[in-house]
Amino acid sequence: LLFRSLFTLAFFIIGIIILIIYMTVDYSIWKKKGIRKIEIDDSGLNLYRGANNIIERIEANQITGIDVFTKLNRKIVNIITDGKTDKSIPGVTFFSGSRVRITNDAFDDSVYSGFIERVQQFKK
Repeated sequence: LLFRSLFTLAFFIIGIIILIIYMTVDYSIWKKKGIRKIEIDDSGLNLYRGANNIIERIEANQITGIDVFTKLNRKIVNIITDGKTDKSIPGVTFFSGSRVRITNDAFDDSVYSGFIERVQQFKK
């Protein structure tokens, strides 16, 4: 019984360590590459990424599709630039080509809803 108790405690501690490592790596990636600011005009959008605000420009004519969905309590927008979306299996979405995924985690809900409305105007 003592062995099982120690064994379970070890798995718990290892699980917590893995969770902390995952959260640290995820935060580091967001600091380096995460979208901090979005500017939309009539010809496309500018994405400002990372701590240095590196600009990534997406022209309206590059956008081949826009996929908007909700997963749990997260609103997610996928801007597909050179591919397509396949939703042939219910609940599963396949993407071909490159895409930009923007979630509502770092944005105010009312601003994000306005962003969704505005970006859907680029849909072909």
